[in-house]
Amino acid sequence: MTSITLSPIPSAPIPGERGPWLQTNSGGRWYYLDPLPEDVVWNDIARALAMTVRFNGHTLVPYSVAQHCVEVAKIVGPDAQPYALLHDAQEAYLGDWPTPLKEALATYGKRPALRHLEDMSSLAIHRAAGLEFPPPPDIAAEVKHADQVLLVTEARDFHAHTVTFSRPMPRPMNRKIKPLTWTAAADAWLKDARLLLPRMG
Repeated sequence: MTSITLSPIPSAPIPGERGPWLQTNSGGRWYYLDPLPEDVVWNDIARALAMTVRFNGHTLVPYSVAQHCVEVAKIVGPDAQPYALLHDAQEAYLGDWPTPLKEALATYGKRPALRHLEDMSSLAIHRAAGLEFPPPPDIAAEVKHADQVLLVTEARDFHAHTVTFSRPMPRPMNRKIKPLTWTAAADAWLKDARLLLPRMG
């Protein structure tokens, strides 16, 4: 399994203390500065992603991160499917920060801190799933392209007005996305997780 090295940060917890934490739906804790694979509860991730809306809710109807991940996994090859399903899994704990907001943070020099937290959570989740993190480069590129296909498709299907992008984007999917209820989205994500993730049974 490929390893990832994360640079120490000034506010890292001292030995024996794991730092600030989020109480999860199952009653557990997610330690932002020290997340561990054994802290991962898949039902928590499915539920939180299903109740987290894309585009900060600026859509015609509610559309969840959980469904987005399921849709991305549908359009990649078999080797990339597990990674596609998990590509936004850290948002179950950190929320869905819109890309323009991340770009705004970068202008203030704050983006590296968020990226660090995202990477630490992603590392714990992928290890719990029995997957490499970061993903192999070819798989990461495939997932990123599929993610962009979904982005332009979602913009077409769920925004009230035409969305323009600041960079060249792929064509949207031919089919229209039908939004799922949050419970259906959580069930769909968990169903795919049981099928695709090496350590899901």
